[in-house]
Amino acid sequence: MRKGCSTMVRYAGVIVMTALLLVSVGLVIQGCGGGGGGGSVVSSGSGTQTGTLSGTVTLPGGADPGGALVIASKMSEDGTQPATALKQKTGGGMLQPKAGESGSYVTVADDGGDYTFNDIDEGDYFVVATKGAYKASNVARVKPKAATVVDLALTPTGHIQGQVLLSGADANGGDLSGTLAMIKGTSYIAATDTNGYFVISQIPVATDYQLMFSRPGYEVQEYDGAVAVTAAYTTTLSTVTLVVDSENTPFTVERTL
Repeated sequence: MRKGCSTMVRYAGVIVMTALLLVSVGLVIQGCGGGGGGGSVVSSGSGTQTGTLSGTVTLPGGADPGGALVIASKMSEDGTQPATALKQKTGGGMLQPKAGESGSYVTVADDGGDYTFNDIDEGDYFVVATKGAYKASNVARVKPKAATVVDLALTPTGHIQGQVLLSGADANGGDLSGTLAMIKGTSYIAATDTNGYFVISQIPVATDYQLMFSRPGYEVQEYDGAVAVTAAYTTTLSTVTLVVDSENTPFTVERTL
């Protein structure tokens, strides 16, 4: 009788171990199912779901788009693009923001111009592609459980450069950095260096750009006349001098005793 009980206990143990093994295998199979595609969606540690952003980069005249740099910058709720440090994405050539942060993803188009960002956080992205003097941009929305496709047709670009001086004491050997040079109605902007020089790069070709210059404590000044941008060429502006804003200049009151 004891031998029979011992045998039954042994068999029961085998049955229990087998059942646990089958359950474990079932969980592994369920966890691996549905993978393999670039559009797979996973959940990040912060609870944010991820998806895929892909597309094709093209150049005028059927030129080779291979090697074009593609950057997808995640936009905040107010539509701005936060600056975030990048890190290498594990197992691939793509860069991604550090865990728990939003920022920019970077990749390079293949020989056919195709690019793909796998497993990036859902949200709105500002996507830019560049190659040489050509550039294209667009806005994309990455949704969970969906593959977003954004094609980018590169167009010729040029540059605008110039120098901004300051009237008054700051003009005599002072630091001229920090003045903003911007193209009205666009997001193209640059800040001057210590000598007042600036360069706005990769601007789409056009003939009617209007520029303005701004600096705290100085009057906003618009550039006289329209500025043309030519493909693969840098347009140099005449020197601009900002005037102190008298309405916002601090003053003192002297009292005679």
